[in-house]
Amino acid sequence: MKKISATQRLVATGAIVVFSLLSGCAAPQNLQPKILTVEQSIQSAKAVNAETYSPEALKTAEGKLAEAQSAVAAQNVATAVRLLDEAISDAEYAGINATTEKTKKEVADLRDAIKKLRSEIRKLSASE
Repeated sequence: MKKISATQRLVATGAIVVFSLLSGCAAPQNLQPKILTVEQSIQSAKAVNAETYSPEALKTAEGKLAEAQSAVAAQNVATAVRLLDEAISDAEYAGINATTEKTKKEVADLRDAIKKLRSEIRKLSASE
């Protein structure tokens, strides 16, 4: 069996400690662009009235952003990255869903207006 010298152990331990410190300190700062992306996605969803037409998905995205920020503060980078990825997806879904729901409502409103116009035309035609 090969013996590891005290110097090799010290160097290996030092390298592990330095790597851990560097990755722990740098990682949360590296997440700032992703956090900004999530915030922009949420603002984009709000811009298309997601608060009205897709409130659940929007609240989910906002909740995951808050959880991710807590994970960043706790130095739990893996959890933060996962939550940020999910928050981006949820915010994008909220925006797309809001646009779809708004369009469905507008189509329903137009159909109602067309029915009323047809009814008025029939009434006018019958009275002549």
